[in-house]
Amino acid sequence: MPAFTISEVDCSTGVTTERAATDEEVAERDVAIEEYETVDGFTHVRSQRDHDLKVSDWTTTTSDSPLSEEKTAEWVAYRQELRDYPALADRVSDLPAYPTPPE
Repeated sequence: MPAFTISEVDCSTGVTTERAATDEEVAERDVAIEEYETVDGFTHVRSQRDHDLKVSDWTTTTSDSPLSEEKTAEWVAYRQELRDYPALADRVSDLPAYPTPPE
């Protein structure tokens, strides 16, 4: 059984055919998956993390924050979880659930 199949559409007739992936196509897919798991995926994770840190800056960086000390401490802990998150695994698929912000 092939690793996966490829659907091909003949644009002039609209006929779709399926064929088994070649060994080269399987190898290319495996390289792409490994690249995502170890490099590109972490770029996305860090980008989301950086965004979440930026939008939550107000919770810990202003002296006139409307939050109680307890809530501020929760946000400080959450923001530290965000900073630590990418280092929790060597592969994107092994990362635990993404940190959840305080309510």
